[in-house]
Amino acid sequence: MVHLPTSLSLAATLSFLTLIAAAPTTPTTTSTSDIFSFAKWVNDLITHPDTALSPEEAWQAYLDTLNSTSVAIEAANDKAEKRWDAAVQCNDFAPGPAWAPDAVWCINYLAAKGSTACVVNDVSYFCTHGRARITGVSGGGRPESSCQDAAQTAGLIMDTCTRSNQYVEGSRMNVRAGVQMYVHIRAP
Repeated sequence: MVHLPTSLSLAATLSFLTLIAAAPTTPTTTSTSDIFSFAKWVNDLITHPDTALSPEEAWQAYLDTLNSTSVAIEAANDKAEKRWDAAVQCNDFAPGPAWAPDAVWCINYLAAKGSTACVVNDVSYFCTHGRARITGVSGGGRPESSCQDAAQTAGLIMDTCTRSNQYVEGSRMNVRAGVQMYVHIRAP
């Protein structure tokens, strides 16, 4: 049996380990926890207002999700299908879609109103900011909910209807049982 000097076998081992460590790696999975959701952001605004993202940070987190690697985009698409809400109707009616960053500002505004009632008399404008408006429309029954509930519904609309051109338009019946109010996001 031939014995190599210890220093040579150690050097060979270190060289081999260096090659392994330097080998390029390709990510095979991306955590869906890194995928931004407006609905989750609204919940954070309500439960942790002091540490939740600002509207500008939330919009940037959404853009970062869109601009991430193809693996992350594929994961985002998978998650988007899972969080897609059949009750949300994405539409394109007059006056047209809202500028999504302005809609994010309105969602933040409504969430900050807390348990203040957002009451609907046929049609009520809950927030208008820049090129976005969040509106409540009576669906019969009890056309009132907290403004936080309206913000949560708007977050679901954002998750389902935000377009790649940074516009959004859609509606959904408010998420709370017994509330007969549609929430709409569209241009003013």
